[in-house]
Amino acid sequence: MDKPVVLIHFLSLEQYPPVMNLIEFIARQGDRNLVVLTTAHRDKAVHSFSVESERIIIKRLSKSDKDASPLFRYYQYLKFYSLCALELIALKPRKILYYETLSSFPAFLYWKHVNSNVKIFIHYHEYTSPAEQLSGMRLSRYFHQKEKEMYPTVEWLSHTNPERLRLFLEDEGLQLSEKFFVMPNYPGRNWFRGKRVGNRNLPKEIVYVGAVSRETMYFEEFVKWVMAHKGQFTFDIYSNNISKEDRDWLLSLIGTNVRLHPSLAYSELPDLLSRYDIGVILYKGHIPNYVHNAPNKLFEYLACGLDVWVPSTMTGCIPYHTDGTFPIVIPVDFTKLYFFNWQEALEKKQISNSRKEYFYEDVYPNITARLFSS
Repeated sequence: MDKPVVLIHFLSLEQYPPVMNLIEFIARQGDRNLVVLTTAHRDKAVHSFSVESERIIIKRLSKSDKDASPLFRYYQYLKFYSLCALELIALKPRKILYYETLSSFPAFLYWKHVNSNVKIFIHYHEYTSPAEQLSGMRLSRYFHQKEKEMYPTVEWLSHTNPERLRLFLEDEGLQLSEKFFVMPNYPGRNWFRGKRVGNRNLPKEIVYVGAVSRETMYFEEFVKWVMAHKGQFTFDIYSNNISKEDRDWLLSLIGTNVRLHPSLAYSELPDLLSRYDIGVILYKGHIPNYVHNAPNKLFEYLACGLDVWVPSTMTGCIPYHTDGTFPIVIPVDFTKLYFFNWQEALEKKQISNSRKEYFYEDVYPNITARLFSS
């Protein structure tokens, strides 16, 4: 068997749909050898990801949980980085793709001390500003100083949208070149669901999938607005990533038109989402990462035929605002919801059912061609 490409992703794959999508895309090629070095989530309720391919091996070297105690987390860091470094020495890869700074250290050690000719590929799920770097975890700051040594020689470095890439290059004092790329978080074409323009009568069904936070999201504001429009809207929330305080608050509302459900496996979401009328994104934009963000939820909702309501503070979503086509992406001021003309937002008499398509099959050939070229 040819030497595999190694993909390093410290945090568990199940919480990051884009990396699961890339692995599945590679698996469908049928002739590409990939070893994924990652972790298992400590919470057994998190659905486990796998692919049916003899050429793709997923090794979970330790456990991860961002909400675990510091002692647990640091022990798992030590375990992961030690085992990951040993795996790289044994596999002798010619190419390594890692996601985020927390995954960088084994790749750096291998590049620095074992094989300086290894081709390094880097993708960042998130944008971390200099201020956040300084106030963040010491371990992450140390890793970032090390990975910066690799930047001049990397084969590929990407962010999820042009503005995040621009900010990153500015922060790092780098000039845009042919090795820097934008790789958006799109779902696969298997997510596509048809939806007729003439939606059902009231109530309109709204859905949200993902982490819940009243502190960093317009969750409380939106839930109260939906409750005030009983008979006109229902709101279903699918999440296992929620604090006890926020969960208790939501559960106290059971019996209204707001419902909390456990999260589903990623593969189950397309059929679920396509039953709804509207998908919401609720980030307040409390840090630059969320201001300059076009999250995977945006494209997943659109693929399933839902209208999408996004906070007007999220400038990363503004380029996807639609006017005259269905589904509709509408910026909403969630601080002034009672002035929101939702009747106009739902009006579709002058709208054509001509959606733009955002699927990873149009994105991933670029990186995979480079990863698996001889």
